[in-house]
Amino acid sequence: MAMKHALKYALKPRALLVAAALSLSVIPARAEVTLPQGFGLGFVLGAPTGISLSLPVGANNSFNGTLGYQLSHGPNIVAFADYVWHRRDLIPVETGKVSVYFGPGASVLLSKDPEASIHAVVGIDYLFEGVPLQTFFEIGPGITILPDTRATAVAGLGLRYFF
Repeated sequence: MAMKHALKYALKPRALLVAAALSLSVIPARAEVTLPQGFGLGFVLGAPTGISLSLPVGANNSFNGTLGYQLSHGPNIVAFADYVWHRRDLIPVETGKVSVYFGPGASVLLSKDPEASIHAVVGIDYLFEGVPLQTFFEIGPGITILPDTRATAVAGLGLRYFF
């Protein structure tokens, strides 16, 4: 029941898939792109909606986070943290750089009824050539572990600028 309620407000699978396809459809195809060196700051729309951060750690990993709000169980503030591995060799393109990423994460819901959750995130991102701008789409099935145990899911479409 909680999963259905969360999806009603936050996830519209067809709409998110169409948005992801449209954002990736503007991707031209294959060149070398400098990978981000600084941190990325932007926004994400979905569940949750808010500010998105990314801090690359080496060539193939990053810490990603979101501070935002979620409408399930009423309006709430939520913080997400993920550690992800990037595979940049799976989808070759002519300009820019596409990577598939995956990894574990955790979240805390701050409200009158706080919650803690763990999840696995899987996503795809596109880094534009010549501009330190990245668009991404991600999903994260998970489990709320406090105050009770139940299935959860998050998804988002976002944009980050790297400084």
